[in-house]
Amino acid sequence: MNKLPNTRGIMPKFTQKELIPEILLKTICCSCETGCNSLKCGCRKHGLKCTNLCSNCHGSENCSNIEKETYEEVNDSEDIVDEEPTQSGSNVGEEEGDNHEDFEDLLESEMFDESNDEEMPSKRQKLMDK
Repeated sequence: MNKLPNTRGIMPKFTQKELIPEILLKTICCSCETGCNSLKCGCRKHGLKCTNLCSNCHGSENCSNIEKETYEEVNDSEDIVDEEPTQSGSNVGEEEGDNHEDFEDLLESEMFDESNDEEMPSKRQKLMDK
């Protein structure tokens, strides 16, 4: 592609030649009339597979020289472990931000002595008593 001067700057000059030379198209596609299963097939002769550019077979499923698409079956089910999330009584159905309030509630409930239901002094109270 050549560049030509223009009032707006340099503009590309598009080629008038064929993008793919005809000789190249003929060498990469066949025109088999009896099938593509022998070395008479131009594609097979050059070690190529038939494509939709071939004039008779068009690289269809009926062609014996098409690319056999093999797909590897991916099975991730062995890698997936379906585990139920373990939840304790303090985090069931709660958001992450709620954990702080629950922790305070837990501390308050532990301050009571179960035997006589008296409130145990907090650390702050113990320090102030000293």
